[in-house]
Amino acid sequence: MTRSVLVAIIAVSLVGVLAAGESAPNLVGRWQYIQPPDSEGEVLDISVANGQLKGIMNGLERTGEHGLFYYVVEVSNLAVSSDGGVRFSVGERTLFSKRPALSKLGVEGESGVFRDAMDFEGRIEGSDLVLKCSGGAGSCPDSTIRFKRIDSPRPAPCFLPWSAGD
Repeated sequence: MTRSVLVAIIAVSLVGVLAAGESAPNLVGRWQYIQPPDSEGEVLDISVANGQLKGIMNGLERTGEHGLFYYVVEVSNLAVSSDGGVRFSVGERTLFSKRPALSKLGVEGESGVFRDAMDFEGRIEGSDLVLKCSGGAGSCPDSTIRFKRIDSPRPAPCFLPWSAGD
């Protein structure tokens, strides 16, 4: 492979990474939707891992006479369009009677499973992430959900050991 072809491939790859990154930074962070009378609400954490967007939904299932249950699940099919739209799905969710730690996956639930999927689609409007939700009867907390950005804990700085000989 000639040097000019290699440089062209790297340049095109870099443009693709930069283009994907331009629409994502506004989404990255912790978002919360509170539906009265609930005080905790849904929390959506969006991050970047290995160059890919990742989302974790910390949600509520309002089950009428049975009360309020919680879930933590990784969203699927998370995608950002070139015009800034975002979409993702929330599938089967294991339910908890008490809220688990935010965005901690792999905890075993004790209160059953909710199988109806929810599909979300929307965009950032001003400082809010506004999403339309569709799914089975009673799946969505609301048909339009306005998430507000909230502070999320920042990861501790990572210091790599080094020696004078490096």
